[in-house]
Amino acid sequence: MDGVAVDSQTVGAGTRSFRVQATQAAGDPPLTLAAAADCIEVMTGAVLPVGCNSVIPVEELTLARAGGWALAPGRACRTLAARSPARQRHAPGDAAPVVGRAAGAPPEIAIAASAGNGTHPREQSADARRHLYR
Repeated sequence: MDGVAVDSQTVGAGTRSFRVQATQAAGDPPLTLAAAADCIEVMTGAVLPVGCNSVIPVEELTLARAGGWALAPGRACRTLAARSPARQRHAPGDAAPVVGRAAGAPPEIAIAASAGNGTHPREQSADARRHLYR
C-alpha cells in the first residue's frame, strides 16, 4: 500500500505530524528511520523500513503545514504484525513463487518485478528462458 511508515509508539504518544525523511521504493534495500518525528514514504510492495512498525495509508493522511504528512482527524494508526528479519529480507537468488513456471498473471509479474527482475521471460532470449524453466 502507498503511505507513510512510522513507529506506532510515536503516534500513541500523541504525534500526528511527521517530517518526510525519505522514500522506500519496492525492491530497494530497507531504509532506517532516523528520528521518531520522521516518516518514510513507502510504495506498494516496499519492505517495511527498520524502526517502523506501522504504515498509514495515503488515504488517511493530509498535508502538514510545514510540509510532510499528518494523520487525518479521526484516523488511528494500526501496528503491523511483527515479522522476523528472516521473513522480511531475502538474499539475491532466493527462490520466488514464480520459479519453475511461466509468469503470465499480474501478481506473478509483480512478484518478479519486486525481486529485481526487470525483464519478463517472454522478452528474453530462448537460452535465458530455458535456464529459467529447467
